[in-house]
Formats: sequence, structure tokens, C-alpha cells
Amino acid sequence: MGVPRRQRQWEIYRANLGEGEDIRIMVLSSNETNEILDRQVLACEVLLESVERVAETPVTIPAPAAQTGLAEPANISVATLASIPRNCLVELEGRLDSIALRMGVNRGIQILLGNQRWP
Repeated sequence: MGVPRRQRQWEIYRANLGEGEDIRIMVLSSNETNEILDRQVLACEVLLESVERVAETPVTIPAPAAQTGLAEPANISVATLASIPRNCLVELEGRLDSIALRMGVNRGIQILLGNQRWP
């Protein structure tokens, strides 16, 4: 048998920056073993265009993204994740297959933004 194929999934989150200003964050996550704790964020990007809402799950950002390497301009666009304030509300925009996957992606966002503990 060959090596199992990695499962990758793009998810879209909306971050409310206050005063009616929102940005959208696109995250690519990977899960090699189908275990929630093994999910990892592979890439992220800030989306400037609006995205139709399919579902939403509130997530509290535990720390500013400036504490992580993914907040560098080489990785994401000018509207960087570092501009998201601490404890900003982020809503998931996109349909997930199961609660387990949703929890895994939420954990990935937390890791991306500097919180290494689960949850």
C-alpha cells in the first residue's frame, strides 16, 4: 500500500475588527491521521472580497497574530492578521463536514494566532 494522502481543507473566517470593519481570513488546514489534535494550519490569506455566509461558528482569538511567523508580509496580504485585535470575535464562514472537523479547524486558528494549548 502507498502512503495515505493528506486531507487538506480550506476554511473561511470573518474577523470583526469593530466599528463595522470586517476582514476575511482563508485558512488551509491539514490532518494526516484524521485525529483532531493532529490538524495543522498550512497557510492563511486575508480575503478582501465578501464571501457568502453558509454557516458560522464563533471563535475567540487568544493572542495577536504578530506573535507568530505567519503574520509576516511575505506570507499574507497587506491587511495582515496582525491587525486583528486580541480577543476579537472570528466567525467561521463555510460548511464543515462534522463537529470534529470544525473543532479541529478552530484549534488550527488558535495555533496560527499564537495559542499552543488545546482548546
